[in-house]
Amino acid sequence: MKRDIAEQLLRLNLQFYQTFANHFSATRQRIQPGVRKILPEIAPTHKVLDIGCGNGNLWQALVSSAFRGAYVGMDFSPELIKIAAAAAENVRSGDLSIPKPIFFAADLSGADWRSETPDERFDWVFLLAVLHHLPGIALRQKILSQIASLMNPDGRLVVSVWQFRKSAKLSQRIQDWSMINLDQNDLNAGDYLLDWRSGGRGLRYVHEFSEAELHFLAEMNGFSIRSSYCSDGDGGNLSQYQVWELAK
Repeated sequence: MKRDIAEQLLRLNLQFYQTFANHFSATRQRIQPGVRKILPEIAPTHKVLDIGCGNGNLWQALVSSAFRGAYVGMDFSPELIKIAAAAAENVRSGDLSIPKPIFFAADLSGADWRSETPDERFDWVFLLAVLHHLPGIALRQKILSQIASLMNPDGRLVVSVWQFRKSAKLSQRIQDWSMINLDQNDLNAGDYLLDWRSGGRGLRYVHEFSEAELHFLAEMNGFSIRSSYCSDGDGGNLSQYQVWELAK
């Protein structure tokens, strides 16, 4: 994918999540079943990095499950970070024994977003519903390589990507690229433009991954796949989840 096209798609998604931050947050008030499945594996003292943390609902689910470890949440939307930080303060006001989480805004596509993170190595990194918003294989590989450098040797990376075309309702939201002055030939196979209909009309770039693509990305960036499963949505198959570990 050409760099200028990738940058246009990144700007499109940033504009969306800034404009619709509150409406989007209202639709994400609890973690998905596929994420909840992972929680019992996280020890109370583990260190967690949540990339694309949104409104911070993963942190809230963790602390309600007795998690008291270090948590760092980052998102490229400053508005969503404000929502996450305010919600966390509200939770902690009822129990000051809960360690204060760190929330900050950073752009994964930037030169080195890692410099914004605390000098830690994480036991768990969550990359939930993020990878499919990153255009082009070069950017995805760069970011996954950076993530690997932040993980403990025995750490885990939890990846989830949409399989939205398995939903008839979401499939109806596919829009023509001409709406943002692009041609299908400008994009890669699996790239889609989806609309949003809550609190106004918006557009987002989404890539639908095949399982083979995910395996390729894992192997190219020094990961092996520990587990893989589908979950979420009415049919229990709206998202593909994989847990990656650093290859030994």
